[in-house]
Amino acid sequence: MSLKLVSVNIEGQKHLGKVREFLVREDGDIVCLMEVRKSDLTVLLVEYPHVLFTPNSRMSDGELLGLCVASRAPQLAPRVLCADNLDPTFIPDYRADVGVHRPVVQLATIEGIRLGVTHFTWTPMMSETEKQKEHVANLLVKLAGEEVVLVGDFNIPRGNSTYQKLADVYRDNIPPEVKSTIDWELHRAKREGREKFEVVVDYVWSTPGYRVQNVRVVSGVSDHCAV
Repeated sequence: MSLKLVSVNIEGQKHLGKVREFLVREDGDIVCLMEVRKSDLTVLLVEYPHVLFTPNSRMSDGELLGLCVASRAPQLAPRVLCADNLDPTFIPDYRADVGVHRPVVQLATIEGIRLGVTHFTWTPMMSETEKQKEHVANLLVKLAGEEVVLVGDFNIPRGNSTYQKLADVYRDNIPPEVKSTIDWELHRAKREGREKFEVVVDYVWSTPGYRVQNVRVVSGVSDHCAV
C-alpha cells in the first residue's frame, strides 16, 4: 500500500488561505496538521471524511488548539500518547511566547500504516532542555517495539543530542540537503527583526518496516514549511 502524506504546522489562523490552497493542490491521502483550531477543521479538510483531533492547548477565547490526522480511508485503533506523563485530560492555556502546549501524539492505523502525528515540546531559541529530553525518553518507551511513521513539528533541531536519541531508533526521512524547515518569509522572527536562522525541526520518522520516499519540503504555506 502506497499513500501520499502531507504534514504542516499551520500557525493557527494566520495562513488559512495558503494552507487550504496547498492542501487542495497536493491532494494527499493523509493530512496531518499542527497548531490547528478545532473550529477550522471543516474549512480546511472538506475532502476528508475521517478526522481525529487532539487538543494540546486552549486559546484565550476558549477555542481548542491542537493537532489532527485526516484521511479519506477509515482510521483504526486510534490512541493518544502523552509524552509528559501528566493527566491526559489536562489542557494548558496557550501562550505563544513560552510554548506551553502538551507533547501529545495522536496515533491511528490507515490502510495498514501505523501513523503518529505530534507537536512536541517547545524549547527557547531551539535549545535543549531537560524537560524535552525527558519527554523524548518517555515517548521512546511508549512506542517501543511498534512499527510506526511519526510526523510533525518536533521542535528538536537536527543534529543535537536530543535529535540523536530519536535517530538511534527511527530513520530521519527529511532529505539531508534540506537545511531548514522554517519558512523565514512567513515566520514571526523575521517580522520581529531577529537575525535569520535555519534549522530542521519538522520530520518524517519511520521504523524499518516502512519505506518513505519522494519527501519534499515546501515553502509558502505557513511559518513552518510543509512536508
